[in-house]
Amino acid sequence: MRARYGDRLLFAGSAQETFVKGFLSGTPDGLITAFERDGLAHLGVPDIGGDGSLLLECKTVDPRIKIDGPKPEHAYQVQVGLGLIHESTSHRPECGLISYVDASHWDEVYEFPIKRDPKIFENAQRRALRILTAACPEALPPEGWIAGGKECARCPFSNACFAAEARVPSAANKPSRALVADVVALAREAKRREAALDAATAALREVQHAIKENMRAEGVRRVAADGVSVIWSAIKGRPAYDMPAIRAAAAAAGIDLAEFETTGAPTDRLVIIVSIIPTRDLSEERKTNRDSEKERGIDHVKE
Repeated sequence: MRARYGDRLLFAGSAQETFVKGFLSGTPDGLITAFERDGLAHLGVPDIGGDGSLLLECKTVDPRIKIDGPKPEHAYQVQVGLGLIHESTSHRPECGLISYVDASHWDEVYEFPIKRDPKIFENAQRRALRILTAACPEALPPEGWIAGGKECARCPFSNACFAAEARVPSAANKPSRALVADVVALAREAKRREAALDAATAALREVQHAIKENMRAEGVRRVAADGVSVIWSAIKGRPAYDMPAIRAAAAAAGIDLAEFETTGAPTDRLVIIVSIIPTRDLSEERKTNRDSEKERGIDHVKE
C-alpha cells in the first residue's frame, strides 16, 4: 500500500493511530487521501463522496469460512473509525473499505465498501458510555446472545453474563397488574415476531431456490456483475459420531464415559404460550412476495 500510494496513505503501519472520543476508541488500518472518486465503482459505489479519502480496514480469514458480505462487527468497526476520523482530524471520508484476505491464498481478496452513517456512530458513543459505566452485568443487555450467540464463544465475560441471565427468581411472588400487562404485551409481540421470522425465512429460501434453479438451467456456478457476486459450490459432509455406538463400545471395554463429562454454565429457559395470536395469511403474503420478485426480475423456474 505504501509503495502504491506513498504519502497519500495515512495512519498505517508504524504511523497507525488510535483515536479516542469519550469512552469510544478505534484504530483504523489506514486512510488513503485523494483516492479516485470512482475507484470503487466495480463494487457498486460510483462516487466515494466526502473529500475523496477512503478509510481502510484489513482482515485475514480462514479459507474455509464463507464470505458473502462484511461481518456486522467489522462493518460496525468501520463506522466507528469513520466517525472518529471526522471527530479527530480534518479529513472527511464518507466511505470505508473492508478487505478480507484469504490467509492461505493471498491472491484471494474479498472487498466490501461501507458508507458512513452518522447515526451508527452516535449510537456507538452511547453504547460505549453505557458499557464502561455499568456497575454490574445485570445493567447491560446480553448483546452477544441477542445477536445470535457467536460472540459468546470468544467473550471472556460470557460465564458472568450467563450467570446473570440465569438468575431466575426463587420466590413465587404474585405479579403486579402493571407487570402482567407488560409481560402479556411483550409475549404477544414475541409470538408475532416469531411468525414474521418464519415467513421471512421461507421467503428468503424461495429466492435462494430460484437463484439455484436459474443457474442450474444454464449450467452456471458463478455470476458476477454490478457489484454482485453469486458463487454456487458443493460442500462435503462433515464427519459425525454415533454416540450410542461409542457408549456401547466404551462399556464393552470397561471405560466409564462419566469420567469425561463436563458441565456447562447454568442457563435459563423462557417458555411463551399465547392461545390466540393475530396471524396473517402467509399463502397470500408469499403470493405478494412472488409478484414483487417478478417485478424485480426474479423468475421462479419451478413451483
